Amino acid sequence: MRALLLLLLLTACSPGAALPWQRIDGKPIAPAQFDLDYRACRDQTGTLDSALGRNPTRDQRLALRDYFDDCMRDHGYRRV
Repeated sequence: MRALLLLLLLTACSPGAALPWQRIDGKPIAPAQFDLDYRACRDQTGTLDSALGRNPTRDQRLALRDYFDDCMRDHGYRRV
């Protein structure tokens, strides 16, 4: 059982693990550009998240995720 769990963890963390994002145009993701875009959207979403306070409601958390996904879509990505 431990070996199976370890295998799953290593597979999930490996550099070849699939990202939960695709480019809208179908081209391969450039890792450096993706990292910049992801950070920019995370920073924008983080600003809103901190404005919500310590205990955002479920609807607020879902709205933040939608906002993040919209930002990523603006950069040419979609969640898979």
